[in-house]
Amino acid sequence: MNRMRRIRSITYPLSAVILAGGQSRRMGQDKAILRLPGNVQTLIERTIELAKTVTDAILISTNTPLRYSWLAYPQVTDLTDTQGPLAGIAAGLRGSPTSCVLVLACDLPLLQPAVVQFLIEQMLPADDAVVPRHANGGCEPLCAIYHVRALPTIMAHLQRRQFAVRRVLADIATHWVDDDDLRQIDPQLRSFRNANTPAEWQSLFADDLA
Repeated sequence: MNRMRRIRSITYPLSAVILAGGQSRRMGQDKAILRLPGNVQTLIERTIELAKTVTDAILISTNTPLRYSWLAYPQVTDLTDTQGPLAGIAAGLRGSPTSCVLVLACDLPLLQPAVVQFLIEQMLPADDAVVPRHANGGCEPLCAIYHVRALPTIMAHLQRRQFAVRRVLADIATHWVDDDDLRQIDPQLRSFRNANTPAEWQSLFADDLA
C-alpha cells in the first residue's frame, strides 16, 4: 500500500531560507560560492533557483552579509552569539513573512525540485516540521519545512546552549518522511548527498561527468 500522504488540497503561504553560514573549513573555501561543473552558477545561486520553484519569498541566513551582498535577496543574521545551523534556522523563522518556511542548506547540489515539492505536500496543519529521515536513523533537518510556531522551542534550546537540531525536532510536532517514500521520487537519494572536502565535491559529479 502506498504510504505517501500527498495533501494537494491544502496549500500554505511559503517562504524559503537559504542557510549560508557554514565555516567550510575542510573544503578550504566557502562552499556556497563554489561553481558547479560545466555551469556558471555558484552553489548558492543553484539553491536559490531551486527555492524559486516553490516561492518568490527568499531569505539568506548568514553572519557574513557582505560576502553575499551581490545577491538581490534579503538577509537575516543569527539571533544569538552562537554558531551553527540551529541559530540560522531561528533567524530565518523570525524573519519569515510566512508561517511555513522551507529551510535549505546551500550544500546540496543534487537536490531535486520534486523532492522539495513532495516535502511541502506533506505539511498538515498540526505539523511543526516535515523532515526527511533515513533508514540508518539519520535525518535531513536542513532540507525541511518548519512552521514558525517552532521558534519558541528553538530559542529555548539556544538559550540553554543546546545546539543539536535533532533535539529540537524531538520536542516539536515533527512529521518524519522516510526513505521508502522519498525513493519513489529519488531512487538513489542523491538529493541528500553533500560534500565537505574537494575530493568529495568531485565525487558528487563523477557519474554525471563520466
